[in-house]
Amino acid sequence: MSFTAPSLQLNGQPLAGDITANIYRDNEQSAVATIPVVAGQNASWTDNTVAGVDIHTYTVAIENEMGEGKRAQACKIRVK
Repeated sequence: MSFTAPSLQLNGQPLAGDITANIYRDNEQSAVATIPVVAGQNASWTDNTVAGVDIHTYTVAIENEMGEGKRAQACKIRVK
């Protein structure tokens, strides 16, 4: 999957410093992956832990030193 990391914090200030993307699958409480991202830049990740063909729902939440932000709108992806 690919996405663009946000460039602004929820308060409208520029997003700076070390940020990560927490990736969640199928509404799980724990992230299946955490990857470093750069504010405003494209990022991608491949789910190599899913077995078989199925449709999964993924959400992404950005985290910085202030904590984790809101989860992005979920998208369904068919995994082959």
